Amino acid sequence: MEKFNLVIVIVSSLFTVIHAQEFANYFGKKIGDFTTLAHRVSGSVHAIDSTTLWVRGFNYDGTAPDAFFWAGVSGSNPSSGGEIIPDENGR
Repeated sequence: MEKFNLVIVIVSSLFTVIHAQEFANYFGKKIGDFTTLAHRVSGSVHAIDSTTLWVRGFNYDGTAPDAFFWAGVSGSNPSSGGEIIPDENGR
């Protein structure tokens, strides 16, 4: 009986490790890629859930006087019709 329990624990542990690796590679549903309009911006945006976005592989040359993430409903060009996404300090 001890050998049987040991086998179950090993199989269960292996399943947990494999499942954790799959989750570690999940970035959410891909929404799209950044389009470079200026400052070598690149990366992709993924929806983790209904309130969380993950910006993956973001690049920016850092030479603009200010930088913000803007979000809007539709369209491919930035406009004042969107909203600035607050940073970690709520600004």
